Amino acid sequence: MKTHIHIAVLEMGILPEALEEKHGHFFSMIQTWLGAAAQEAMVEISFQRFSICNRDDLPQAEAFDAYVISGSKHSVYEDLPWIHDSKLFLNELRHKNIPMFGICFGHQLMAEAFGGKVEKSSKGWGFGTDTYQFADGQSQEVLVVHQDQVVVLPETAHVIGQSAHCEYGALEYDFAAKSTQFHPEFNPALVQDLLLQYQDTVGIDQAQAALAHLPSACLNNQAFAQEVIAFFQTNLANLSCANRSQ
Repeated sequence: MKTHIHIAVLEMGILPEALEEKHGHFFSMIQTWLGAAAQEAMVEISFQRFSICNRDDLPQAEAFDAYVISGSKHSVYEDLPWIHDSKLFLNELRHKNIPMFGICFGHQLMAEAFGGKVEKSSKGWGFGTDTYQFADGQSQEVLVVHQDQVVVLPETAHVIGQSAHCEYGALEYDFAAKSTQFHPEFNPALVQDLLLQYQDTVGIDQAQAALAHLPSACLNNQAFAQEVIAFFQTNLANLSCANRSQ
């Protein structure tokens, strides 16, 4: 197994300035979330930030071992050059068998890049907590902040997690790609502040119900981080074997 993983974080969005100052940006949250799991797994890990939504250039695909694609306030169906370029880049990663993991917007971007479809959900906002059922039979509370959802599954994708609100909530592909609609890198304090800021948009009743439940939410974000580290290690080992056999 690879004991050092160099990860590029493609930052697709920014938080409101006051919340970013308080809680950090997407990159720092992902870095903290995965870093703790890597330490437990005795894997050395390094990160580099690419603020794609702020027009940073996409990296050379093979310059990194693995990629994490972050959340965003944007929708993946917006007609923006950096979104189009990112979809092309994800397909380059796919063809080069470079592992990738997408979160929220990243989950949706991967689905659209690989042949699926994303729309604003008729079920409304998922905001606060949700309970997912996973393919291994386990159920788990997770943190969610989204209105868009994957509505058409890519042919190469398999559902490994879902909820009553989000049918295609966690996906694994026939190649080295995995994604979640929920935010395993978030914490309840951030979601609470987001709810307070956007409660008029979400709806007062829904926001207040979500706020009331947050303190008792039973989360296991580190388990998801450990799964992602293991996923990267396994796929990098497979890639190394494939390269040696050529």
